[in-house]
Amino acid sequence: MPVVDPSLDLARIHSEVDEKGFSLLPAYLDDGFCAPVRRFIDDFDTARSEVNYGGSEKRVWMAHEKDAAIAGFRGFADELLSRIYGKEIISRDTLAIRNLPVEQTLELIKGRWHLDSLRTQVKVFAFLTEVTERSGPLEVIPGTHRGGFKALHVIDGHLLKLSDFRGNTRKYQKLDDIWVDRIARASGGEKPFICPAGTVAIVDTSAIHRARPCLEANRYALTSYYDHF
Repeated sequence: MPVVDPSLDLARIHSEVDEKGFSLLPAYLDDGFCAPVRRFIDDFDTARSEVNYGGSEKRVWMAHEKDAAIAGFRGFADELLSRIYGKEIISRDTLAIRNLPVEQTLELIKGRWHLDSLRTQVKVFAFLTEVTERSGPLEVIPGTHRGGFKALHVIDGHLLKLSDFRGNTRKYQKLDDIWVDRIARASGGEKPFICPAGTVAIVDTSAIHRARPCLEANRYALTSYYDHF
């Protein structure tokens, strides 16, 4: 099972998440952990999974209740965040996900940029296969998690609209691609997580982010979700 390495520079990780919106631990998990979890995702009943993007994405929610290795990852992620932030933090869910190559139609590739929340909200990801430019990397626009950025674009209407206050959806949950492209250029470009298998990422998902559509190979990942803290 994954364990928190006592030699980790937790202050550096905390600082990177505060400054950029993310911190990476490359190749932290070995294939002895990653391979069985990939098999679990492949074998898990599709009828009990969430399927998106024309069948190319398979999501297994509450996966820590269905597989012992994923339960171990959830415990690792909880301990890691608790040590980074100096208080007990417990995840509310751990998602297991597989992305297959997707047909490159506009309907399937547009509108993936989003924020999870306007408030700070951290997730811990584990990438169970090598992530390349073409296998659907997670992308983050650095700095867009900062309060000043979000306040500005709430005021100008790019993250919220008046009708949001009368319903259950928010504009920031599906952002305009043209506007995001402009923000990315002004910020020096989006950051795709091109990384070896077993990489762990700590990400403030109140930043603008998306999973880039997968063009080739398969992308497997775990995500531990946390409420605001």
